[in-house]
Amino acid sequence: MGLDLKYTANRSYFAYHKPVIVLRCIGAFFAAIALGVIIFPAVSVPFGIFAIIFFLVSQDLNETDGDVDEQIRRETERLCSEFVKKHLDVLHPWPRMVVSSVGDFVTEGEGLKTRRSGDLGKIFTSRYQVVAIGLKNRRLYYSGERYSLIDEKEYAANEGMYNYLDLARIEYGPVEGAEIPHFEFALIKTNGEEAFRVPAPDNTETERYAEDLNLSLENARANEAQETNQRQP
Repeated sequence: MGLDLKYTANRSYFAYHKPVIVLRCIGAFFAAIALGVIIFPAVSVPFGIFAIIFFLVSQDLNETDGDVDEQIRRETERLCSEFVKKHLDVLHPWPRMVVSSVGDFVTEGEGLKTRRSGDLGKIFTSRYQVVAIGLKNRRLYYSGERYSLIDEKEYAANEGMYNYLDLARIEYGPVEGAEIPHFEFALIKTNGEEAFRVPAPDNTETERYAEDLNLSLENARANEAQETNQRQP
């Protein structure tokens, strides 16, 4: 599976945060010297060149938080688009399938790289997991991916389809005792097994989505019970 990720830049993003700062400090030092001896062009020119080199190298190494977020946004849109194309047979007639996605950075696992964002202390990690979910006619369809931002060989996918009556509930909430605090979103079947479990953002939008799905499952069970009673003599 070929993902549109900047693996080389991402490896630098997770590995060289502190060296980038050091490189920029060195660049600033050389720039200061170049300015201080500007009256001696023979000395200032090489120092100025060194300053430019250090700044350019540090910029190349420093993939930004926004760049990483943009890569994930593109991959999530691509997953949802492929999911819709795969289920064109159930998109029509009206009502159309309702498609959403849930996902976040993976916070546990061997070889995981982490970095704290400068914005509000958000934690970025080198792995991401997401699931696209489609609902129609008392059926839930899903397609999930788990991939590395720094290793093109690390990729896994899963998918499935369930009738509402085969599903017990959606579990959404914080993970107790996690080294890095995070939330998870899981689909639990009536036999107690998990259909899927993904890291999820801690926000009201995801909370409402979990509540809406649970309400849909409850209504399906209530309607089935009512229909069963009506069929009985």
